[in-house]
Amino acid sequence: MSLTKATYSMISGAYINVLDYIPPNRHASILDGSSTDDNGPYIQAAINAALAQSSRILQGIGTVGFPYKMMTVYFPTGLYNTAQTLLLNNGSYGVVRLEGHGRSTIRYTAVNGTCIYLYPIDAGLPLMTAGVQISNICVWKDDKAGSSVGMVVDRMTNCYFEGMSFRGFQYAIQVNGGIDNEFDFQGQPIEYCDYGMWIQQKIPPSGIGIMKPNLTTVRNAYFINTAIHSMVYRKNADEPPGAQNSPGSVHLVADTNFQGNCSGQAVAIETLGENGGTGTINFERCWWEGASALGAIRAANGAQVRVQSCFYTNQTTNEKPFLLMDNTARFIIEELDLVMGSAPANNYVVQRYDGTTDGIAAQMYTRRNRLVGVGIATPLMGPQNFFVTADSIYPDQIFADSLISAKFSSLSGTTASLTTGSSATIFAIDANTGSRTYLVTARQADGGQVWRGCWIVMGDSAGTFTISAIFNNNMTLSNSGTNVQLTNTNASTQQFVWNAVQIAS
Repeated sequence: MSLTKATYSMISGAYINVLDYIPPNRHASILDGSSTDDNGPYIQAAINAALAQSSRILQGIGTVGFPYKMMTVYFPTGLYNTAQTLLLNNGSYGVVRLEGHGRSTIRYTAVNGTCIYLYPIDAGLPLMTAGVQISNICVWKDDKAGSSVGMVVDRMTNCYFEGMSFRGFQYAIQVNGGIDNEFDFQGQPIEYCDYGMWIQQKIPPSGIGIMKPNLTTVRNAYFINTAIHSMVYRKNADEPPGAQNSPGSVHLVADTNFQGNCSGQAVAIETLGENGGTGTINFERCWWEGASALGAIRAANGAQVRVQSCFYTNQTTNEKPFLLMDNTARFIIEELDLVMGSAPANNYVVQRYDGTTDGIAAQMYTRRNRLVGVGIATPLMGPQNFFVTADSIYPDQIFADSLISAKFSSLSGTTASLTTGSSATIFAIDANTGSRTYLVTARQADGGQVWRGCWIVMGDSAGTFTISAIFNNNMTLSNSGTNVQLTNTNASTQQFVWNAVQIAS
């Protein structure tokens, strides 16, 4: 009686094992990670076999419905080289699931092009309503030479990616249009790429409609040493002027670490709010650590950004603001902790992207934020400082629990040195910041916690204000025009710490 050798797929059950499609004499080098063979055609053959067995329910007009059978292509632990693009869709609108074991590696050996490509084969199909799944696979390129992309998700919906990592591409991931796609990286890195994730609108090849990548979710990502930006959100550069788009994009970035040295901002948000609605990006429990030479987040006109329970540290010799905003962005900032080695550039944590100190007609809501760090003394009372430019405080903004401050001398509202009789302007009251009440405190910055003064500053809508002293101790507070000035009346130079908290408006 003869024996029939079982295939890997027979052993694995319903899975299609990619090794069944690769010549056996190549298996050993794949499994021990030393393979130099181009196995792209064999990998695509396994994917095509899975696509041929996948079936879906057809429904709707202009879209394709959900699968009732999605075949899985299994990659045992190993190194799988490909010089060609792996296509995960076919002309019958099939979709597949790729699953690695022990984070199997697909290495892209071409200089230019895309390693993994997901898209509706039909050029006239604006959207494909059921997407691909990929689990526990590393997508690798040896260097960033050429114009290369690790994975493109083009007009796909309901795709789910878990435990993936990317390395060495110009773009790790591009998301072009689509709805409700989720990336759960499970702490795996997106590293040594020029751009980590590039998320943008998409005009289908047929010119039918413009798809925004709505409801994109990114969880547990770890962006490290992304040279230009870790994440970019943008509109399609080819969009005609005045085009009416789908309602505003909504995105979630949660439990994500931005680390490394981007030449731009860690997150660049470019024109999400054009024409068709305001884009919203929510950052929850995220961590920025030395993440950028230009700041953590930049928001363009119309974008709405919500930052909640996040942490930022950038202890370098040339510190930059946390947030850079264009003129009509909207920020909701709650429970943001900032640890700085010195004062941020221009003495603001939030400032205009164009570098000016002109008024920002933006809405901003902040609460329970604090600034701490090396050389920055703890304020006397209440929450820590939260710094914005004086001219950016507009009547439609709401601030709670956090200090709203203007331009500071020396260490951004924490320490300053004044000789006898000299003064420092600590903030300004004008028509935009009037009708508000501030509690201002000052103490000696010698570690002795010596209180030097406590004052109430009351402004009105006309830009005038009064100052009431609770007590003075060799320091006075006075007005000079619209400026609130702190003066050293002691007989010697004083190093002091001051704090101003808005307590009513």
